[in-house]
Amino acid sequence: MIEARSRFVQCVGESGRLAATDLTDGGFEYTGPAIDAGDHQAIIDACNEKTSADTITMYALRMHDNPENVDPNALIALCLVKKKVVDHSYGGEQYAADMEHYFALPESQRPGVLEFPSFVDEENGPAAHSECIEMSATEILQLPG
Repeated sequence: MIEARSRFVQCVGESGRLAATDLTDGGFEYTGPAIDAGDHQAIIDACNEKTSADTITMYALRMHDNPENVDPNALIALCLVKKKVVDHSYGGEQYAADMEHYFALPESQRPGVLEFPSFVDEENGPAAHSECIEMSATEILQLPG
């Protein structure tokens, strides 16, 4: 991962119009006189294509956040159960179905951003969901309940 990210930073710098700094959180900070947002993104896309740094970083972060490779839908469902905003029988398949149903709706017909029909605690469900999707597997597995 370090090598791919280093090659990415070098590639961006070689554009002469943008510079990238590798951040400890897995992101990059960009500076420089790239002509516009399109030029900026074209440089980043070309360097990601050349180095695969984005893909390698994504997998490395997933392995760090979920070392046991537990199904992400099951993890979020478990988190929602532990936060008592869904029924105790709620699982990963139901979470995936809720997400699929939500995103199948036209944007104009979607309820609030993170509202699902499966919330038994409709008041706290959306906030709990927001918390759960930001947590690592280890954090979810360590929740009480």
